[in-house]
Amino acid sequence: MSKRRHFTQSEREQWLARFDSHDSTAASFCRNHDLCYQTFLRWRRLARQQHPPSAPGPFIELELPAQSPSSAPHQTVELSFPGGLTLRILPNTSQQEP
Repeated sequence: MSKRRHFTQSEREQWLARFDSHDSTAASFCRNHDLCYQTFLRWRRLARQQHPPSAPGPFIELELPAQSPSSAPHQTVELSFPGGLTLRILPNTSQQEP
């Protein structure tokens, strides 16, 4: 028979912070620390409601895969955003003298 434990708000926040610094699933984390999985999920849900994640800044750095210099000008880049917006960057087709 398992013994029921009660945690303060501060203790719950500490457990959530510990989980965020681990590279494991919530189920594995709870099992390893003898926490009730369903309770832990409730803590996470409530924390997200109280402190929703902030939106990313206005700029997002993108890195394209390495290409040979001769193929780079012929590459088309396409970004699709939620809501159906698509940004398409077409290759530079004009030849410029160095």
